[in-house]
Amino acid sequence: MRLVLGKGATKLDPQHMIYSIGLLDYVEDEFALRLLNWLSGHLVPGGTAILVNFEASNPDRPLMDHILDWQLFHRTANQIKDLIARSSFSSSEPEIQPDDTGTQLFVVIRKA
Repeated sequence: MRLVLGKGATKLDPQHMIYSIGLLDYVEDEFALRLLNWLSGHLVPGGTAILVNFEASNPDRPLMDHILDWQLFHRTANQIKDLIARSSFSSSEPEIQPDDTGTQLFVVIRKA
């Protein structure tokens, strides 16, 4: 998150792949856009970003929200597509697939 905010000291050469599980669902849409733009800016042309987000229809969401006090930003595939369309990846068509349980969405975006 510090890198996305421009506060990290780490210098990153353009990458062929960047993978992040468990970050997208911790941030609201505005930061998610910053994250997507940062990812796009740090990929080589044709590079791939892979993200994971909890699906909005996650049946365990009430348990997570109210009993575990683990409140995440659950999103539908369409909400994720909308974020991507508003980001630097706007010319890319993401691949979004649910995991076997349908509770998480795997998002694969290739930089044009």
